Amino acid sequence: MSYIDKIKALDKIEGYSTELLTIMELIKKIEELEARIKALEVK
Repeated sequence: MSYIDKIKALDKIEGYSTELLTIMELIKKIEELEARIKALEVK
């Protein structure tokens, strides 16, 4: 279960929306950066 899935589940339970959307965007960016770093390490 990814961070985003966990946040979506929380969103359904708690009914938060705008705050969690911002957090989700940040997490997506972090995951993209991590993927880029891993790709660089492989080379």
